[in-house]
Amino acid sequence: MYLATLLLLALISLFLEWKYNFYLYRSWRWRVLTNLVFFLVGIVWDTYATMHGWWVYPGPGTVHIFIGQLPIEEWLFYLIVPYFGIVVYKLVEEKFDRT
Repeated sequence: MYLATLLLLALISLFLEWKYNFYLYRSWRWRVLTNLVFFLVGIVWDTYATMHGWWVYPGPGTVHIFIGQLPIEEWLFYLIVPYFGIVVYKLVEEKFDRT
């Protein structure tokens, strides 16, 4: 279920970016660097939290493919959710910018 939700968010993000034809970043380099920061901070934090038992990933809801301490869904989370958030923010900014 977690993976399906992430894929749905990714599809919605791509569709909105395409439909409203807006650019989130100045260049592909800027896009990669921005997403890399979100990704690295998130993965380091989640790995640290799981190693200390503060965060767990119980069986139901994941596809049981782990990279290190984290399920594949969590790796994808830090690529997809920040992208989705930025797309929604940009869409709201453009649609409601009255200046």
